[in-house]
Amino acid sequence: MDWEIKKDTTSKEVVDKIRLNGFVKFSGYLEDVSGIKGEVEKIIEETVEDDYLFGKAARIGSVDHHQEANPNIFNFFAQKWMYDLFAMYSGKVANFQEMFVQHDYRNDRGVNRNGELHFDRLWTFKYMLYLTDVDETQGPFCTVPGSHIDGKFLRERTWSDNGSYNKAKNIIFKDYPELGYSEEDIVPITGTAGTLIVFDTDLFHLGGLVQDNKDRILIRSHIRG
Repeated sequence: MDWEIKKDTTSKEVVDKIRLNGFVKFSGYLEDVSGIKGEVEKIIEETVEDDYLFGKAARIGSVDHHQEANPNIFNFFAQKWMYDLFAMYSGKVANFQEMFVQHDYRNDRGVNRNGELHFDRLWTFKYMLYLTDVDETQGPFCTVPGSHIDGKFLRERTWSDNGSYNKAKNIIFKDYPELGYSEEDIVPITGTAGTLIVFDTDLFHLGGLVQDNKDRILIRSHIRG
């Protein structure tokens, strides 16, 4: 697959592939996820089930807040290359970063907004790390490769037309049926624990639905400039 890259791939090659596909996938980027996973599981354990229909999810602030309490999270997501890659791709200096964790294990409460094919209403550069093996039964990240070109145009147009976050239209099948995208265009991005996915959120994407008795745990870093 043209979005599959290796850990030693140059930054320029990574950027070129994101420009082409809207994302890249480093299979097995982190060999041992146990440190980060343990910290994430503790956070999730202390998180109540709320309005996240797929299980539990939490916004946990910027990476700088975790240097002492969660050093494994800090050491991974504070790496300079992540910010350098953002700058090389976007042409901007990062001025915002926050972390999210989630544990998906429910499929009986309907579909969250992020479970529908969409682009993000606020443009963001994201790093998503799988902390469990994720196959097609475990709600993998799914995308339409190359759709970030359409997504950028639609995001800019809906903000121009509607002028606010809450009014911005970003659900592909509901808001833009005339584009002709279908379920057949969606590609599941599976991977083992330690797989790192880097993506431009103008890309059409969704979080898949876990099947019965399945789950997935992941952590994401969101960067804007």
